[in-house]
Amino acid sequence: MVNTSAKGAFDGVFDKVAGEYDTEGVLFFRPVAERLVELLGIEKGQQILDVGCGRGAVTFPLAEAVGPTGRVFGIDLSAGMVEALRASVAAAGVPNIEVRHMDGQRPGFEPREFDAITGSMSIVMLPDLAAAFRDYARLLRPGGTLAFTAPDTRNQIGAWKTGPVDIGRLAAEIPGEALRAHPMLARLINGDLLDLSAVPALLAEAGFADVVEHREEIAVVADTPAGLVRWTQQHGMRAVWDAVPDGRRAAVERALTADATAQAGADGKVRFGFPVAYFVARGGA
Repeated sequence: MVNTSAKGAFDGVFDKVAGEYDTEGVLFFRPVAERLVELLGIEKGQQILDVGCGRGAVTFPLAEAVGPTGRVFGIDLSAGMVEALRASVAAAGVPNIEVRHMDGQRPGFEPREFDAITGSMSIVMLPDLAAAFRDYARLLRPGGTLAFTAPDTRNQIGAWKTGPVDIGRLAAEIPGEALRAHPMLARLINGDLLDLSAVPALLAEAGFADVVEHREEIAVVADTPAGLVRWTQQHGMRAVWDAVPDGRRAAVERALTADATAQAGADGKVRFGFPVAYFVARGGA
């Protein structure tokens, strides 16, 4: 599956948000990561590759799971993310994590180097998923495991909704000529950068077996309504925010914050469910 629009949709976005990525008190990426690690089933001493590691939502739990005799390599195409994660690893004093600036489309490692490969919310950004799966199969040791997550778009109609935050409100502010000039923005807004129904066949074609798919709803908790809206500017959806004209951005942010405030609980927190797809597959001999 060649997805020529995916990479362009995120060009430069993660370098821009690296310093503030996922810092607004919204529990999402870490619970998704912890569930992925749970489904993966890790043993002490294993060596694991984390593709699109970002700020380490999966990388740190993996390092804890493999223990001091294991090792985790986190790779990311964003130099800003790599720098930020390296700083976090150093500050936390975790010796069994190594972070490298590298393209997850074709990681530069030796064959059969890893017991497992993970990627949380990163596969939608790969321009050629079929080729990536073939390369991951090459990097895995016999019987190794590939495990990754993606947003579950099966029941989605129209633009993304992150709980009360309707990305369609953002899309309505983007000039039509901008959407026509950058069609990947429309695909990002509608959450169709990747057809998840095609993933099991792609895995099988790459030589993976025992493909298991889990569709679950993660319980998301945001400390404040305003923080939830700011959080949508701190990850991949920043590409949509940046397409909104400067003169309209503050107004739509206020409107979305009002929507989130209307759904906040008595404690001021905003709670909602978000559908996530988890895939786990075993490599060949």
